[in-house]
This record gives sequence, C-alpha cells and structure tokens, in this order.
Amino acid sequence: MSASSTPSFALIYSAEGIYALDEVMQDQYAPPLSQRLRLALSFAQALAALHSVDMVHSGFITDNLYLHLPLRPTGPESISEAKALIAGFEVTRNFGWSSDKLDVEDPDRRLYLHPKRLAAGQDKERQQPAFDIFGLGMVLIEIGLWKRIRSLPEYPDSWQDDHARQRFGRSKRKAFTGETSLECLGDFYAAIIAYCLEKGSDPFALKQEPHEPVDDDEFLGPRKSLHVAELLQECSRRMSGGFQASMDERSDSGTALVE
Repeated sequence: MSASSTPSFALIYSAEGIYALDEVMQDQYAPPLSQRLRLALSFAQALAALHSVDMVHSGFITDNLYLHLPLRPTGPESISEAKALIAGFEVTRNFGWSSDKLDVEDPDRRLYLHPKRLAAGQDKERQQPAFDIFGLGMVLIEIGLWKRIRSLPEYPDSWQDDHARQRFGRSKRKAFTGETSLECLGDFYAAIIAYCLEKGSDPFALKQEPHEPVDDDEFLGPRKSLHVAELLQECSRRMSGGFQASMDERSDSGTALVE
C-alpha cells in the first residue's frame, strides 16, 4: 500500500451484493428520509455494539460503511431492505492504554477525526469511544443530506486547515430544521448530530424530556453510543408520529367534505 505511512497489505476477495455507501450516495436517486434514518440507526447500533465490548473502531467514516443488498440500488425505494455493514477494522483496538496513535494523512478523512486526534504523532490522544462518536456525527450529516460533505459547494480545499474543513462540516447540521416528519429530519436530528460532535447537550434534556442523567466520566464508555442509538430511535418515532398525524388530518378533511 504505497500511499500508507506504515507497512500494510490488503486482502482482495469477492463480495457479492455489497455496495459502498459512498458509491450508493453518488447514484441519481436519494432514498426517502425514513430509510436514511433507518440506516443511520443501524450504523449507530453497530458502533454501540463495538463499544460495548470495550473496542474502538478508530476509522468510523463514510468510506468504511457498506450496504448489503440483493441487487444494485436503482431507485429511491431500492435500499428499503439494505443491511448496514461496517468495514475498516484494521486499526480497531481496545480503548485506553492499548489504542493507537496512528496518523491519518488524507485531508478528507481527517474531516471525521475528533479535534483531539488532529495533532501529529505522539501529541495526539489515544482512541476512545467519544472519537468514534464524533465520526458518527459527520456520517449522520452525510446520510441526512445524502451527499458527501466533500462534494458540497465551498468545501475547503485540501491545502487548507483541518479545522476549516471541520467547521464547514459541522455547520451542515443546521440544514435540518423544523419538526421531524417524512419530509424533514428536523431540529431533533440536528441536535443528535450536535450531541455527537460535542457541540450540544443531550437532546432529551433540550426537549425537557425525562431521561436518566449521564455523568461526564461515562462519556468515554459505551453508554453515550447506546444513548445516540436511543435518540435516533426517538427521531424515528417522531417521524412515524408525523406520518400518522398527516394521515389523521387527511381523514378529518375527507370527513368534513362528506358532511
């Protein structure tokens, strides 16, 4: 692997029915928001499962996410049966003293790094779940927009500062506004992203909903990962609730016409 700063090798094998999320995002058709949210939840649950056994992925980026499908996606409804898969486990470690301090050189991949991992060499901190969750936050932006951040207009050039790219990426969470519905992922989804990126507090607390408090010390463990999955489940519930409310309104309107 000539582009790598460390000795490495690749195993090449057949993987039928597996499509890179990055590849699917480039297709002409964007799936419905409900399907995008289901994918986001699946990836979050997979990451939480990894953290629950005291492991950090260390490379949770869109390039390492895949979909398992019987056929290549051909339309907006074609990922409804997709199974979410995570790859890129070559630097996965137990978090804590045994995790790595490897550098990531690709400027686009550095977009997903927690700010504490942007330092070079031994100056960076060792991996911990919070750093994977930061990457998840960036992934949630891309799944919500169904576009890679690096493909958006005004994305900072590769020669510019890492922080400039991260500021640009984080700002895109503001694209989700309004009430969660089948037409809008909404403020709650944006708050989940902010929570992952450490730019906002627990969205349940923001909405003044009852939830068991989480101590700061536990943010380094799997509990926050599990909570992010809970939040995405709540977002899905609100989306379903919005659909039911819309159906009720149509029913009421129809009754009025009959009367």
